[in-house]
Amino acid sequence: MSRFWKISLGLVLFAACLAGGAWIDTPLARWLDPEPIPGDLMRTIRFMEIYAHGFGVLLILLTVYTLDERGWRPLPRLLSMSFLPGLAVNMVKLTLARYRPNEYRYVQKPYSFEETFVGWFPTFNLPEEIATDHTIQSFPSAHTAMAVGLAMGLSIVYPKGRKLFLFFAVLSGMQRLTDHAHFLTDVIVGAGIGFCVSKLLTRESGWLERTWRKWESGPETASEAVTIPESTDEMTDRRAA
Repeated sequence: MSRFWKISLGLVLFAACLAGGAWIDTPLARWLDPEPIPGDLMRTIRFMEIYAHGFGVLLILLTVYTLDERGWRPLPRLLSMSFLPGLAVNMVKLTLARYRPNEYRYVQKPYSFEETFVGWFPTFNLPEEIATDHTIQSFPSAHTAMAVGLAMGLSIVYPKGRKLFLFFAVLSGMQRLTDHAHFLTDVIVGAGIGFCVSKLLTRESGWLERTWRKWESGPETASEAVTIPESTDEMTDRRAA
């Protein structure tokens, strides 16, 4: 399959997920309101915020620096792929304001998908004390974007753990839902942005990817000198002499 068709198929699947998410957005938020997930599982999901939080990501990178024999060399990739998707999402938050699900937790009347959005460009169209309030910064999820970027970066550095890193990213997205911080569409779009930014950063033909690979391969070491053993005849002649 060509690159064009792969991108097209990915966009179609993303649009389908987004449309499905919009359909179940508010019903899912209302279903999660009484916290129907069992206690131990809920605590595990909530703990996974560390995988999507800036300070938690720094702790993970500190662990990489401590345990990986290459030291700092994997860190530029992991730092970029973790924090740049989160930065991109925060830029999107400035263009479209949306209430978080926890703003509706104690509202008895039903609310629709459209009612959760406040409007475009809140910085210019809303009072200053409201425009910068985190309660209207639900769309999209920066935590999810960071978790996806980190998972993709770790999968490149440590390919054997790819499925585990992806699983952690999924749990991080679930944490945003169960804590009533985001709607499902916020998580889907955040994951999509995290994926797209990470793919741009790791293009095979890009100078950034080539630079990261050069750093991660470690310093070039001089090849060991090869000593050619003496032939058996020469050793026999020396002993006879």
